[in-house]
Amino acid sequence: MCKKISYIILACFIAAGAMASGAGSSAGDFLNISTGARAAGMGDAAVSGSTGAEAIYWNPAGIAGARGEALFSHTIWAADTSLETAGQVFQLSKGSSAGILVNYFLSGDINKVDNTGLKVGTYSNSDMSVAFCYALDLANGFPLGVSLKYIGSTIDGTASTAFAADLGVRYSLGNSLVLGAAVQNLGLQLKYNSLSENLPVNVMAGLLFKAGKSLSVEGDINIPSGGSLGYSAGAEYAVSLGGSTSAALRAGYKSAGTGSLSGLSAGAGIGFGGIYVDYALIMFGDLGNNHRVSLKVNI
Repeated sequence: MCKKISYIILACFIAAGAMASGAGSSAGDFLNISTGARAAGMGDAAVSGSTGAEAIYWNPAGIAGARGEALFSHTIWAADTSLETAGQVFQLSKGSSAGILVNYFLSGDINKVDNTGLKVGTYSNSDMSVAFCYALDLANGFPLGVSLKYIGSTIDGTASTAFAADLGVRYSLGNSLVLGAAVQNLGLQLKYNSLSENLPVNVMAGLLFKAGKSLSVEGDINIPSGGSLGYSAGAEYAVSLGGSTSAALRAGYKSAGTGSLSGLSAGAGIGFGGIYVDYALIMFGDLGNNHRVSLKVNI
């Protein structure tokens, strides 16, 4: 049974890779903005190592068996835009969990000009995605996860909706290595009046190496639609400060495909009594620095 499921998963990833490499322009670019300050601090290298509510974005297989957790995140993005995130994971059994993740993107005011370049007003964009996720550990250390997403987008008063799915798998090689792969945004087109555009399909694969209890290093590659091969690499050093208190330092680099943003990142986190606060500084060179703060609560 597991072997048949593995073949189905492989076929899905091959098909998704072909779609991503062959796709042209895409709508819903806000879907490319990642979730969670922990991942951001590690250069968005998270397809293998993300767990809990953050994993609904990165790799839905990462929530398999996860205990209840609530996530809230605020991202100050490029050009005065922002992304707000809220999510929750519910443990259903020892090896299965379900979750929901909501992302809301706001562009702020954008100048509207006529054909002579004269400003004639302003408009704004707003986008939202709601993902419903389920993950199950099919065998010891081989979880599979799927997310079904509703996507809504409004540009200058014109609204569009679409539906999509994410698929993810993880595989643990002992206690030190974890392999992960995911495909994002397989679904319908967004249609604005008579204009229809594809969603930004993205295929990711990565490897997480755990060097003892404190140090974790991860490297990912991704194939975005309408772009070129990109990679991410990051590291986290986490220590216990005694009792239920812990702290972590993170650093990473992202070399994104065409149309995305690349740069260095750094972050830190602290946890106490089941409450975790993470911060990430994302550096995009001439485009300036961006900031993300996340709050996670065990429930």
